[in-house]
Amino acid sequence: MKKWIKDLLKLQETDLRIRQLSTRSEMIPIEVSKIDKEIAHDEAELQKVKENDMTTKLEIKQVESEIMQHNDEIDKFQKQSVMIKKNDEYKAMIKEINATKTKINKLETRELELMDQMDEIKKSFRKEEKIAAERKNTLNGEKEDLLELETTITTQSLKFSDNREKLERPIDFDVLSLYKRLIGKGIGSPLVEVHNGICGNCHLKLTPQTANIASKQVVVTCENCGHLLYVAD
Repeated sequence: MKKWIKDLLKLQETDLRIRQLSTRSEMIPIEVSKIDKEIAHDEAELQKVKENDMTTKLEIKQVESEIMQHNDEIDKFQKQSVMIKKNDEYKAMIKEINATKTKINKLETRELELMDQMDEIKKSFRKEEKIAAERKNTLNGEKEDLLELETTITTQSLKFSDNREKLERPIDFDVLSLYKRLIGKGIGSPLVEVHNGICGNCHLKLTPQTANIASKQVVVTCENCGHLLYVAD
């Protein structure tokens, strides 16, 4: 294999590796952002449970306050009963007392329901809190791995980039210019191998003349896609 092909393949291998590292690096912030969103979502869900617990507590206090008010009403009615002399008035008061007691019974039932509900909320919160903590640890571990990978990629990219200049030196200016234009497009490999007269990039059949030139390992491009061609020994 002629030297220009070997030199260009070495440069291409480095550039493709740099491209690969760059592509991977660009994905890391997206993946980190996704992890942060998942953690934030879990925390928001836990906050909802906390808010449900607080709402239930407030409702229980409200019910307890209403029960106290109704008990005060009954005490008031009972104190007033000694002053009542008419039978109709006494019956009316008894009716009011019984109606108030019915309200109290309903409120006490509601209070028990709310207390059971609060117990379930607390159980659910403890369970979800444990799951969220474990998930957060896992996600933070993944995030740390990604940030570590980002540092590694940066180091490797700099290493490959520093080596490019040395790899470019022996390559003919015109060939290098064409190569740089192709690599800059970010599509496939600029220098591709010919197999059975077919371009390794566009996979279309080359003209006999182009295939013949490539077989002699002379600089030539595909008439279909413009990529540099070579035939291996």
